[in-house]
Order: sequence, then C-alpha cells, then structure tokens
Amino acid sequence: MDDARTLIGRDAKLRRGVLGYAYKVTRSPDRAQSLAQEAFVRVLEGKGWFAWDPAGDKPLFGHLCSVVDSLLANERARLSSRREIAPKDDEEPDKVDSSPNVEAQAEALDTHDEHMELARQVMERLDDQARRMLELVEADDDDPRPLAERLGCTPEELRRARERVAYHRNAVLEEHARKGRRS
Repeated sequence: MDDARTLIGRDAKLRRGVLGYAYKVTRSPDRAQSLAQEAFVRVLEGKGWFAWDPAGDKPLFGHLCSVVDSLLANERARLSSRREIAPKDDEEPDKVDSSPNVEAQAEALDTHDEHMELARQVMERLDDQARRMLELVEADDDDPRPLAERLGCTPEELRRARERVAYHRNAVLEEHARKGRRS
C-alpha cells in the first residue's frame, strides 16, 4: 500500500479533487487554495489526528476533505471568538463584522469603570494645585512655563505637582494590584 506522500505526489486528480472540495465549502479560490495546501501539509507531517492510516476505513481523499473541514471549522471558530464573520459567497473577504460581542462590551465597561474609580482615588489624594494642573494640562504642550503661568506657580512647583500626581497614581495602582492578588 502507498503512503500519503506517494499518493499526493503522484495523483494530480486527488490534489485537484481536494482543491475542488475546498472551493466548494469556501467559495473563495484564495481561501480554497490556502486550506487545501494546509491540509496537504498537515497530512504529510502526519502528526496526531492529521496522520492518515492507509489500512484505515477512510480513503485518502476523504481524510483530506475531513482535514479541510476541520481547518475551516477552526478558522471560523477563531473568527467568531473575535466576533468577525467569515465572508459569504457574494461578499468581499475584507468586509467583516469586528464589533465586540456583549461579553467584551461588558468587560470594557467594567474596565472603564474600574479605571475611573482609580482616577477618582488619585484625585482625592491630590492637593488643589496638582488637581488644577491636571485640569489645565495640554498633552502636546511640552513647555511648562505657559501652564505654570496659568496656574500661578513656577515651573519648579509645576514639576513637583507632576511628581505628586505620579506618586499618588502609583500608590493607588499598587494598592489596587494588592487587592487583586488577595481576592
């Protein structure tokens, strides 16, 4: 009996048949080519479930088609876990729904609420000057003098206010991390 490597290498009809099957289930020439090639590689590597048994009850063609089905199912599962939808027959492959699922939206809201609570805790610890500095700070303003003038302080006092903000931010984050390890 021939092994998978010999049969795949020798039988062009088998190779075309697997490619045709992959096209039938994907309706995309590119995806079909990719899936068929991946199926051939997996069967030729012969690791685990992908190994073909010539003495088994399934012919090589059927086994390769099963591998294509498995690869496609895994691909679709990965896409659905990211809430993307594999393109249908008449759609362009680049158009996918990447909106987060309900669980991801809820987790994002929880994370946002948690970050807002941590920011509130930092703000509670700050003095008035540091709070006003944060309210007025402009992200793209590297020169501290205009901000210091608006706050009615020196650039050195502004620098120290920023250090206090960083200190209290780090303290709140550290406390939060310790609470997370305990629960």
